[in-house]
Amino acid sequence: MTGAEGRCPACFQPGGDQNRCDCGYEPGEALSPLLLPPGTAIRSDTSDQEYQVGLVLGTGGFGVTYLGWDSRSERRLAIKEYLPRDQVGRSANATTVRPHTTEAAVVFRHGLVRFQQEAEVLRAFRHPNVVSELDSFAANGTAYLVMPYYEGCTLSQYLDERRRLEPSAAVAVTLSVLDGLRHVHDTNVEGKRWMHRDVKPDNVFLRSDSSPILIDFGAARAEVGGRSRDMSVVLTSGYAPYEQYFSSGRAQGPWVDVYGCAATLYHALTGEAPANAPDRHDAVSHGERDPLVPPAELVTGIPSRLNGAVLKGLAVDYRSRPQDARQFREHLKGVATTEYGASETARQGGAACPACGAQPRKGARFCKRCGRALFREAAPASLPDNVCSFCQARMHHSARYCNRCGQRL
Repeated sequence: MTGAEGRCPACFQPGGDQNRCDCGYEPGEALSPLLLPPGTAIRSDTSDQEYQVGLVLGTGGFGVTYLGWDSRSERRLAIKEYLPRDQVGRSANATTVRPHTTEAAVVFRHGLVRFQQEAEVLRAFRHPNVVSELDSFAANGTAYLVMPYYEGCTLSQYLDERRRLEPSAAVAVTLSVLDGLRHVHDTNVEGKRWMHRDVKPDNVFLRSDSSPILIDFGAARAEVGGRSRDMSVVLTSGYAPYEQYFSSGRAQGPWVDVYGCAATLYHALTGEAPANAPDRHDAVSHGERDPLVPPAELVTGIPSRLNGAVLKGLAVDYRSRPQDARQFREHLKGVATTEYGASETARQGGAACPACGAQPRKGARFCKRCGRALFREAAPASLPDNVCSFCQARMHHSARYCNRCGQRL
């Protein structure tokens, strides 16, 4: 196959194109007709670049993300395809998507514009903690977004395995995410400030060096005059603030992302998502106790200042929260300096490793002698393959849906 000879057409590792590969791909196996089969070539009409589609990395209600191969630079990429399964489908042995009905076609075209807008927004962001856009184009009756591919796992997958993070590691991850969000909030795109609007553990990706990156800007919208108007209701219960449940008439701004980031930190500290915002709002407005249980009441060892910072970020009334990522980061950074100053100093090269006493080099994230994380907690060195409980097929560890039968993993 062009640009990938001698490589597995699913994972693009050398030596796996003829026999069964370690990634689980078997040539000729039956796959879901909704998905592009490994080895499918798609060409960008904007860059005149050809890409090859591999295994499925993740699937949601509105799209599929494939591992991809760039035949020009010979590197692996992530390719996101707009594919709302409730509105469109593919016939067998076909690559072009077709709406199910005339009504579905109208909804599909509207969503397609939103998807292409995501690519335009990502093009404006250049930050190590924010996913970047490499290419975007229309093909096969839909649209594609090409992004860098990273080894690692989402924070959600990590928490599924480990349940929660140590407070110092949770704060470190959150500070990096907030640094990326600060860039998003401070960058004007077409004269407007943008919000992510879907910050949650599923959208925080931990790379192999444990550094986080904010992904999936499909729900991102612009702030207009301090108030966002006619906004689609796209949210995740537990991570979305009360004002996000309304498409109009409710103020939405960067403080929406502050809530999502605080909710993600809450989950990382406690191992569970916060109570959903409507239930909290109803209780508070009726003079009842807020159903949100403070992190320090669920897990021992969480400092009171950190507990207070999380609760402030999760305030029901948006006016009581830090108003953007910059404010929340400064507040949380003060907590980190006070509570975890020794570890932060060690990361800067000014103090010994707290486990073995070795002196790390400046900027080191791990102790060279004992391997302990310095202020950060490392992501798992290797992740087990996902195995479909329905058909027993082996999938890439980050896959959420089975390549063979389409069952959710």
